[in-house]
Amino acid sequence: MARAESASFYYEQGYYGRNYYDGSAVRKTELPSYAPNVRIKAAPAPKKKVSRQTAAQRRANVRAKLSVLGAILLVAMAAFFVLCRGVMITETTNRIEKSQKELSNLVATNKRMEMEIEEALDLKNVESVATEKLGMRRPEKYQTVYVTLPQVDHVEKTVHGEVE
Repeated sequence: MARAESASFYYEQGYYGRNYYDGSAVRKTELPSYAPNVRIKAAPAPKKKVSRQTAAQRRANVRAKLSVLGAILLVAMAAFFVLCRGVMITETTNRIEKSQKELSNLVATNKRMEMEIEEALDLKNVESVATEKLGMRRPEKYQTVYVTLPQVDHVEKTVHGEVE
């Protein structure tokens, strides 16, 4: 009966007087005032199972893990290589398209300038500009002088660019 009346018995059994409600209440963490000398021991941690592997088994496990890690790294490197190659192909394609657009623009500009040059060199345009803007006229018959030049055909022989 001495055991049943001690404060530690009630504390160990989980009876806390007024604050205990049929197991639904949270247990108090502090000791009741009538049990000042009672110490609470922490529950022992479950022990881990110690596996007794031989050194050869451990080395085999390490090798297996390293081979898996190596395979993962190899796959990652291959994926990275494929990705980089795809990026390089895309960039090259973009540069080619840009150059083709620039070439087509330059070809169009060149054709437009050739048309402008042809218009500027057209004899009718030259005559209209000369008469309208510059105030020029066609020469009269008395202003025309004909010069006759002798037509002599001859061949000059040169040695290294020098005339003999």
